[in-house]
Amino acid sequence: MSKRDGIGKGDHEKEEPFYAGQGRILEMIAASAPLADTLTRIVLLMEAQADGLRCSILLLSNDGKHVRHGAAPSLPEAYVKAVDGLPIGPRVGSCGTAMYLKRPVVVTDVLTDPLWADYRDLAKGCGLRACWSTPIISSHGDMLGSFAMYRQEPRGPNAEETRLTEAATRIASIAIERQQDHIMLREREARISLAAESADLAFWVLYPEQNTAWMSEKGRAMYGFTLQEPLTRESLVSRIHPDERVAVQAAFDQACGSQQTFEIKHRIVPPYGKTRWVIVRGRCLWDEHGNVPEIIGVTIDLSAQKQSDLQLQVQREELEHLSRIALIGEMTASLGHELNQPLTAIANNAAAARRFLDRGQIDPATLKQLLGDIAAASHRAGEVIDVIRAMARKGKSTRSLLNLNAVIADTLRLVRSDILVRETTVVTDFDSRLPDVDAAQVQIQQVLLNLIMNALDAVSALRLAQRRIIISTRREKGPCAEVSVRDFGTGLPADGPEKVFDHFFTTKAEGMGMGLTIARSIVEAHAGRLGAENADGGGARFFFRLPAAQGLPVSKAA
Repeated sequence: MSKRDGIGKGDHEKEEPFYAGQGRILEMIAASAPLADTLTRIVLLMEAQADGLRCSILLLSNDGKHVRHGAAPSLPEAYVKAVDGLPIGPRVGSCGTAMYLKRPVVVTDVLTDPLWADYRDLAKGCGLRACWSTPIISSHGDMLGSFAMYRQEPRGPNAEETRLTEAATRIASIAIERQQDHIMLREREARISLAAESADLAFWVLYPEQNTAWMSEKGRAMYGFTLQEPLTRESLVSRIHPDERVAVQAAFDQACGSQQTFEIKHRIVPPYGKTRWVIVRGRCLWDEHGNVPEIIGVTIDLSAQKQSDLQLQVQREELEHLSRIALIGEMTASLGHELNQPLTAIANNAAAARRFLDRGQIDPATLKQLLGDIAAASHRAGEVIDVIRAMARKGKSTRSLLNLNAVIADTLRLVRSDILVRETTVVTDFDSRLPDVDAAQVQIQQVLLNLIMNALDAVSALRLAQRRIIISTRREKGPCAEVSVRDFGTGLPADGPEKVFDHFFTTKAEGMGMGLTIARSIVEAHAGRLGAENADGGGARFFFRLPAAQGLPVSKAA
């Protein structure tokens, strides 16, 4: 068969450039060349296989109801313009009908076939007599367009032209589908960017197989990337603070390995600008083969929140300090008594030693005992002063391993005079298996002093026999240590015991209503809980729980 009649089978010299041409077209598709250029190259490759063969590719419009020009380099411009935008239907030439019926349509003579009744004059004026069209179908079965062959003589396609049609529709399908995927991706990225800008978030997508990434404009500004700068996994990791890269990578790998979402707080270091605190949340998207083609995520800038938290912490510490100063004022009598006892002992022992010296009767054993008593009293006075100094000191308290039974006993010694003056009985019930806690002693004493002083106030109006406070501890599940201060006063507000923790809530004439609020914040800062309830039999019970120090033994009771 000559070239004029078609394509001769087995023509090796012709097959080789044909396959090479297909390879170059596939390279264009892989390189994301413009669709119009790719489709034109497909048409020209097919036309080069036979003399007199003219081809075209039409695309289905977005509404699925019209044809759009794709490529037709050898057809008259008037014909191309007339066809562009026509509706698809059962009698719209070869291409419009093929798209409508979703099957190949062969018209051997356009001048007599009813499918071309409305377009015969157009075809005759352009010298077209035969046209066969084949739908271009996507890998998902969706209609994409059609590929058509035109001849100047009336006839149908031969076997070789049918083979060319199959090759053309296959390659065109890849090109069109790839283009549509790119459009969908750009539209999705645009929607994500709009949502990100509206929500003040940074969206990003990582493509592990290509080692590329996309990030919204907000994200690029947050991480310090220019709009034109190409992104990779390495460039994103480079912005993570060096001290936290290992932890972030571990959280990332664990989430992807278990097909779960990941969330981690860390710092990022832009090339220009201040270090930012961020929280990153995302998920790995798996395909049917178990691969991860995409990792999507969002970054939220926490810098302003962190700054506010720091300022709030400073204010909270200032309130705690002022509250401690107020407590010291309330305990003036007790603290004065606690200091007066050792100072009196020092003065008495010193006077006795002086009398022995004046008489000339110096017994070494007696003098040694007197000096020992002076040293012990001095040490006790020093302990009281240390407590006052610690409570009055500003700044962050240091945490250590504490036995709450011992802390309660020390705190009760500080308020012993108040208890005696108010003629109140304090009963302690300590759990010998109470676990130790990791806490700041000064802050825990502040909480205890608040609860004990409030309990003393609650029972102050009762008869002497009823002025009773029970302070108990017990080991709870978790494990955790619970401290309870129970009084037998009038109890808590009936419409809600929790009201006592509200800012500025007080039943005292001179109270500020901040003591319990601060006490709760201290307990919560230790990962604990402070609560209150009306006790059975009258009165109120305040209690707080602190988690046990991990991996540490249980201390014996104080």
